[in-house]
Amino acid sequence: LNEADNQPQVFLRFRWIGNYEYHWKIDDVALLSPVTANPDFCETAVDLTPYLGHSPDSVQTTGIFDNTAATVSATDPAVTCWGEAGPGGSDILNNTLWFTFVGDGGTYDIQTVPCNATNYIGSSEGNLGDTQMLAFAGDSCTDLTQVACNDDLFNFGMPDWRAGISLETTPGQRYFLFIDGFESQGVVATGEFCIQIAQQVVVPCTEGQVGSFNLANNGFLCTNENLADILSAT
Repeated sequence: LNEADNQPQVFLRFRWIGNYEYHWKIDDVALLSPVTANPDFCETAVDLTPYLGHSPDSVQTTGIFDNTAATVSATDPAVTCWGEAGPGGSDILNNTLWFTFVGDGGTYDIQTVPCNATNYIGSSEGNLGDTQMLAFAGDSCTDLTQVACNDDLFNFGMPDWRAGISLETTPGQRYFLFIDGFESQGVVATGEFCIQIAQQVVVPCTEGQVGSFNLANNGFLCTNENLADILSAT
């Protein structure tokens, strides 16, 4: 079934309407497998579109992906925004995984998270969650334009060294998500992770209102903190 190839979930329905009995032989099906196969190549990217379009209070989390046996494709693009090789140098690609989705106009927070992984990526290397992420816009794998990049979502590794981006999508635009394990002194982060996708609440400027506000945390905004988290209307 071509339609089922690389889909995160597939449901088969068989219906008997009488007269004849039909029999099917199904092969290469793993039921309730907690780990998703490696999408090593851009052309085999896993479609994450079903995880978009949900309400902001409904955070979506994929199944588990494991980059331990992932390889690098000859068609993987050169990357210079992760900082592995220093300013201006090309980053090191080791165990890349590819994902794709079609934008709907919403703004999304996308992170690699531990979920219920038993071997969270980077654990054996001492850097929990050590992933790096790059998002492209493009109609195909041969037409990629970088739109967002992140090495460490939390600068001090608290609670971990996961990657994460905020992306405002364009309706109908296809995006590709490129995730790799960080390499430090020749040791590559390997293991399992899930992808968490949360739609962000966006208030258009035309809907803004004048009012009084209080700032929590003594008015200080910490590194990578969202202003909305400490702002409250009065």
